[in-house]
Amino acid sequence: AAPAPRQEGRVEPRGQKRRGGARRKPRAPRSAAVVVELLPAAKERGITYYDVMTQARGGVNVDALGVDGDLKVRQTANGARLVECPGANSSAAVEKLAVRLREILPDAEVVRIVRPVKMAEVKITGLDECATKEEVAAAIASQGNCALADVKVRELRATYSGTRTAWARCPVATANLLATPPQGRPSDSSGWLRV
Repeated sequence: AAPAPRQEGRVEPRGQKRRGGARRKPRAPRSAAVVVELLPAAKERGITYYDVMTQARGGVNVDALGVDGDLKVRQTANGARLVECPGANSSAAVEKLAVRLREILPDAEVVRIVRPVKMAEVKITGLDECATKEEVAAAIASQGNCALADVKVRELRATYSGTRTAWARCPVATANLLATPPQGRPSDSSGWLRV
């Protein structure tokens, strides 16, 4: 007996259009983290991750940071330590943790403290011809409730209609906030945004 023929369907790459043509918004991460990385100068001085993490553990009061659960410490692929804080609203607590770690471990030649953030690209269309990259970045940061340093705007390009477009990278939460217009108006008056 021959096997039954398989029905083959169309497979779309993940993150593309759903049924009905609507695009999926990027998902915000469920946790936030801080990366503690030793630089080459640490090896020359004989400093190890054990020394750094022991000093950090002694100087950080987890209860004062407002962390909901326990902090998880993992080793990354390049050997750095990832301090993860679970919870959807853990971003503020991790920001406080990063600031506190920079105070405790102030030697920037030995230790690098990084706050990784999941980014998304947004396309802004319908900009005035006099708009600049700095103005677009400042508008995204102020309307999206994020730091100006987290927003990167590429070159603005002119369109045939006389307006300009720009691609920008910003945190996922900011991109989703900007892509959802307030009630009563379709978008900001300075341009249209697509995530």
